[in-house]
Amino acid sequence: MNASRTLAAIVAAVAVVPLAQAACKQGVYGSPTDFVVVVLLPNAPQAQRYQFLDGRRGSTADSGAPLTCTEDGAVTIDRGEGKTERWTEMSMTATDTTFSSVQTQLAGRLIEPAGPSNRERPLVVMVHGSERTSALNSPYAYALVAQGISVFVYDKRGTGGS
Repeated sequence: MNASRTLAAIVAAVAVVPLAQAACKQGVYGSPTDFVVVVLLPNAPQAQRYQFLDGRRGSTADSGAPLTCTEDGAVTIDRGEGKTERWTEMSMTATDTTFSSVQTQLAGRLIEPAGPSNRERPLVVMVHGSERTSALNSPYAYALVAQGISVFVYDKRGTGGS
């Protein structure tokens, strides 16, 4: 195939790709009518991975994804039968830190529900598995925080910021 035909094929393929939707901010979004949470994480330019507390997951780039991101930072959820609901981001505090362990500098993040500190609030320390990616964006950490639990997560040696 010659270069002009290849270029024409690429242009034609790009022309049928829908315009990207607004990018959602990473975080936890909740329903105003019931306790349903979606956690959005970075995926690719203009697309985020999502995970609902009930286990449903996917990417905002997938056709038929049940959510879309809005320009003002909210999320619109398709509740079925033509009903949509606007969800806003739930408040929380994330504090990035570094610490030393066996002469290795590690990166961590303390994620807490919004509001005053509470000595009675449970704290979970998440331990990294065998994956090679950063643990700081774990959807499980954010899902726990959405339920009122503080979480400390860190990157093991050789991953993410460590």
